[in-house]
Amino acid sequence: MLLFAAGVFLVGSGVGMITQAGLGTSATTSFAYVLSFIFPPSLGTFAFLVNLCMVLAQAVILYTHGNLRSAKEWIGLVLQVPAALLFSSSIDLIRFVLRHIPLHAYWQQILFLLLGIIVFGAGVAMEVTADVIVLPAEAVIKVISETWNHDFGTVKTIFDVTLCAAAILISLLYFGEIRGVREGTVITALIAGSTARFFLKLLKHKGAEPSG
Repeated sequence: MLLFAAGVFLVGSGVGMITQAGLGTSATTSFAYVLSFIFPPSLGTFAFLVNLCMVLAQAVILYTHGNLRSAKEWIGLVLQVPAALLFSSSIDLIRFVLRHIPLHAYWQQILFLLLGIIVFGAGVAMEVTADVIVLPAEAVIKVISETWNHDFGTVKTIFDVTLCAAAILISLLYFGEIRGVREGTVITALIAGSTARFFLKLLKHKGAEPSG
């Protein structure tokens, strides 16, 4: 649980750093990010609300298909809520801490974006290694793919594209331009998975080493 909590904190911190770079945000956070431009609550607050909707979506899907009967299944679902709260709070915390870091040059933004992706990838690897629960965004994709027997990667791609499309649509309707979804969103989508796999292999290698 401690490893999982540390991983979630790093995932949220990574998203906060990616966003703070000013080149967009991660695909799963894009919808919440655009909403934070329009309404007073912070990005972390909207990220939590979006994640809460994902938990509710899982509950509806699982319950209607008779897959939410045991106490263990309910507990696994409910535990996603405090995990989402930690994730969302980490986003706001890291953005507050790093708010005065100057990122005027484009190369500085790119460097900070890549650093955020590294932190994000390390957090994902720790979360997977802990093997306790998963954050709502990954959990709802898993539920959809298993319920309707679709490939996880395909569902995740559709899910991420849908969130980005919704963010772009709201941004265009409200601002008349695209905000929150930029090249940083694409870069994160392209290399975050590979970064997470690198750290996952590293953690497994360390875990396999004999102690003493």
